[in-house]
Amino acid sequence: MPVPTAVELVFLQHAREAKRPIGTAWLTHLALPGSRILVGVDFADRPEVHELLAQRRRRPLVLYPGEGSRDLAEYPPGELPAAERTLLLVPDGTWWEAAKLLRVNPWLAALQRVAVRPAGPSRFVLRRQRTAVGRATLEAVALALSTLEGAPERFERLLGVLDALATERDSHLQSGAGNRRGRARRERRGGARHST
Repeated sequence: MPVPTAVELVFLQHAREAKRPIGTAWLTHLALPGSRILVGVDFADRPEVHELLAQRRRRPLVLYPGEGSRDLAEYPPGELPAAERTLLLVPDGTWWEAAKLLRVNPWLAALQRVAVRPAGPSRFVLRRQRTAVGRATLEAVALALSTLEGAPERFERLLGVLDALATERDSHLQSGAGNRRGRARRERRGGARHST
């Protein structure tokens, strides 16, 4: 289900996040042809980062919520660059890891920060979100691209992946498979707990 995008998208993924099996940056990357994932912590000496920042045809924006960021929906028409002239850099990891990427990479922290403020709760149920604005990378990117490219219907397909993951998890739990695994874990620790 490749989804074409005019925005150039680069994930700056914390090295620890790259090892987690439930991260959504990889799914997002697979769905968006031309996107890239750079893994590490300190990106200052990475030639591909220097090349990205040296290009003048695209204006870099950092998708990161919090202090110093502005909701994409708040920009008046014409203040943001056209989609084909936008480079969207996405720090990826837990909240702590993403914040560390900004601390360790002052060049990244100095760029214009943008955020998305969705109306409802996160659709990513495999990880708990610490804040009301917390979103899975896939979800945040889909919402940002919807705004930057003015095509929400195109990027709704990406959000469908999160719905499919939730459905799969629910059917797994309803089948009792999750309960068997928990029971086996308790038995290995010294016996199953029974209610009497």
